[in-house]
Amino acid sequence: MANQTIDYGRIYTFFGVIGSTLTGIGFTSNLILSYTFLTDKYFRKVTYYLMFICVISDVIANISLFFGYAVLLKQVDHVDVASAICRTVLFIVFTSYGISFMNLALIAVDRYFVVVRPLSLFYRYYKKRFIIISEICVLLLATSINLTGNIQVGARKEDTRLCDSFNITRVVSTFMIISTMVRFIIPSMTIIFCYWRIIIHQRNYVRPGQQTKDQLDMEIKKRRHIQALMSISAFNVLNTWPFTAFYIGQAVTGKSLYQIRTESSVLFVLCLISLLIISNTTILNPFIYMKFDRNIRASVIRNLKSILASLFCLHYR
Repeated sequence: MANQTIDYGRIYTFFGVIGSTLTGIGFTSNLILSYTFLTDKYFRKVTYYLMFICVISDVIANISLFFGYAVLLKQVDHVDVASAICRTVLFIVFTSYGISFMNLALIAVDRYFVVVRPLSLFYRYYKKRFIIISEICVLLLATSINLTGNIQVGARKEDTRLCDSFNITRVVSTFMIISTMVRFIIPSMTIIFCYWRIIIHQRNYVRPGQQTKDQLDMEIKKRRHIQALMSISAFNVLNTWPFTAFYIGQAVTGKSLYQIRTESSVLFVLCLISLLIISNTTILNPFIYMKFDRNIRASVIRNLKSILASLFCLHYR
């Protein structure tokens, strides 16, 4: 089908409706999860503190996505206004996602030291300092990369709904590849390496002596916790790769989204799908947390029952 016969306005509206609906669900879910982490004392541990930062990042991303999908649903006539919204939404969403994804890598590193190298003197003495410094580095990296990358992004005069990159030169292409490595590829490899080492350790490790029932129960809980973290991380890694492939492909070819659209409508729609997948990871994350972490799931259910009971009492008071 020729590109001239395709109504891209309907495609944008379709993605806008789906995206805004999912964002509303994700925003509500992330708020409930934030409340759970804040009120339940059980989650006052390093791993859950880092997960809480991920959830807060997702809440901020959800708010920003509402504005992004609003532009898709209703075209903004002024290019400067559309470009400002485009840059703001992309900066917040990708900064939040970068923080969330790199925090998952940091959780993997923490679990690696706890499980595989529990006797490491460095980590035992400097764990808190290491986590704080790493978190600061994550915030600075995610913010600086997206601030720099936003310089050559904006809305097009030909189509103000399309948030696109302009003039992808060799310098810009190099930056796109390096930023992709820092934000996605290196964290992905870190996650894979750490959990691979943990799996090998758990398979080969035999605890000396006769274990009591309490020790066995504790060991089972630890293994389930690791499996939950692995599942959460694996989901995020898999969701990242479609956009990573598209972004690197764009950097190598030097083609903007608008150029891709003029050459192949199918490839253009696939690019939009990869963007939808990575942006909606912030929406699916709370459900992934609840699916694979039974402690989070149980606490959320308790909180929901408490909230519903309170609302019921207020209604019939």
